Amino acid sequence: LLVRSLDIGGVHDFVTGVWTFSDQLYALWGVQPGGLIPGVTENLIVEEDRERAWAAWREASLLGGQHIYDYRIKRANDGAERIIRSSVEVELGPEGRPLRGRGTHLDITLSQPWIRARQLK
Repeated sequence: LLVRSLDIGGVHDFVTGVWTFSDQLYALWGVQPGGLIPGVTENLIVEEDRERAWAAWREASLLGGQHIYDYRIKRANDGAERIIRSSVEVELGPEGRPLRGRGTHLDITLSQPWIRARQLK
C-alpha cells in the first residue's frame, strides 16, 4: 500500500499511546525530531481547519480502514502556511477498537492552483 511505502509519515500505537514519526515528517511540520506531539500538532493546524482535521482523525480511528483528508498548517520553524494531505490507515482489533494507525503527510500546497482550475471546468 502507498501509506506503508512512503517515508513522510508516522505510526500511532493506540494500545500504548506511542507516536513514531519519520524525520521527513518533522521537517514538513518545521519541528525538531521528537517535537511533534498532539498538543503541538493541534496548535500548528490553522485554526479554521483544526476541528475538521481532528474530526477526520477521530472518524478514521472509529471506522478503521483508509481515509484521506486535507488541512492547512503553519510550519513551526518559519510560519509558512502549507496545505497537507493526510492519508491514514487504521487497523481495528477483533472488538472494533483501533490498534494501530499508519499514515503519510504530503505537502500539496503547490498543486492547489491546478486542483482549483480543474474544479472550475
